[in-house]
Amino acid sequence: MQQDDSIGSLLSVYPVVGSLPPLLRDEVERLSSRVEVRAGSRLFGTGDPAAVFPFVASGRVRVARMGREGAEVLLYRLGPGEACALTVATLLGDDAYPAAGVAEGRVVLFALPRAAFLRLVLECSAFRAFVFRGLSRRLAQLMTVVDDVAFRGIRQRLASHLLERESPLRTTHQLLAHDLGTRREIVSRTLQVFRQAGCIRVERGSIELLDRRRLEAYTDDVGPASSSVCKVTDSERMSP
Repeated sequence: MQQDDSIGSLLSVYPVVGSLPPLLRDEVERLSSRVEVRAGSRLFGTGDPAAVFPFVASGRVRVARMGREGAEVLLYRLGPGEACALTVATLLGDDAYPAAGVAEGRVVLFALPRAAFLRLVLECSAFRAFVFRGLSRRLAQLMTVVDDVAFRGIRQRLASHLLERESPLRTTHQLLAHDLGTRREIVSRTLQVFRQAGCIRVERGSIELLDRRRLEAYTDDVGPASSSVCKVTDSERMSP
């Protein structure tokens, strides 16, 4: 049996559940259903009703807003021990999801029915605080996403994204485009700028950081003074 196979994994990853009053904790353990999904599986889609609250035991879920022509904007990634802000909002509002959630790898979660979730929120102050702290953090994160898409150029956004990830980064131009809410060809051209400036090495399926300081200069949307190749146009700056 894998570590995330039992209800005990829920208690270890979500300490707030272990701190619940005995009757409520027993109810969570009794009503939560274990769900395992493969990479690429959709957990919820735009317009779907929210019926359960997911306690993620392992893996990560990519939550993204889908646009026209297949474009998408990454809102956040949901991991173990976290509360899904969109699920909370839809469960509390008895509404439909405004975005989609897709497993980035193998995901194991425990699904708690809406009625039991609402009871926890109403009757347990510790769980209520856990839920609203999660909402607060996600709201701040989403404001950053809005600022990035609306006010920062693709060079700034891609440079920041690469600097925040471990090198070498195992990814593709298409996945980077999904993360940044832009088109693959724009990502490819911008990576070419960084490569020619000596910031990165690009190989099939990976990007290696070579010069952190030089790449950091692009986060101000200026870039190294010597770099003038492949200027990004206004339409690319405002992509998607």
